Amino acid sequence: VAMRVRFAPTDFGSPQLKRADTIYFHCREHNGMRLSLVPDERVIERYGTAPDRQRGIGAHKINVGRGVQFHTLGLVVENVAGERLEIGRIDLLVTELSRKPR
Repeated sequence: VAMRVRFAPTDFGSPQLKRADTIYFHCREHNGMRLSLVPDERVIERYGTAPDRQRGIGAHKINVGRGVQFHTLGLVVENVAGERLEIGRIDLLVTELSRKPR
């Protein structure tokens, strides 16, 4: 069964400009998964994971690079080819960007 989950945007407790460096999904999946970032409700950046047929929930690291900057960030998670996907936890490593005084 195809699955698509949309997580609402969050500002991570700050109105400052931020960057997501790495996202960890603690999940169990059988054919990989797709992650779409929705920065500031405008552009969608897509990433994927390789299939992992382990029995338990494992951590899957997704490097999102340094190009995605946002004030708020939403997520869309999809399974691949209708395969099983169970999500236990999502950890987003976010860096707040600040301007240095001149």
